Amino acid sequence: MAIVANILIVFFLAHPKIKAFITFGSSYETQDATFHGVPMIVIPIIEDQDFNAERIQFLQQGIRLDISDLTAESLEYAINEITINPM
Repeated sequence: MAIVANILIVFFLAHPKIKAFITFGSSYETQDATFHGVPMIVIPIIEDQDFNAERIQFLQQGIRLDISDLTAESLEYAINEITINPM
């Protein structure tokens, strides 16, 4: 296996100052955030994202927001809930 010099792999969710992760809820993103213990705000758009969002909320690893009902206030509430009252 070769390592390509012009590709940078960054594991930003491993950074100790990350307090929350806003995501659409793809499998890779949710697995990475779960592995690093980062709570999520999940706004699913397509396919498996809805299932992932429901599962994350059920397991108390984050908050699910519905894109059709998304407002600045609901997003601000979710951010405050995740950062002030961690799950």
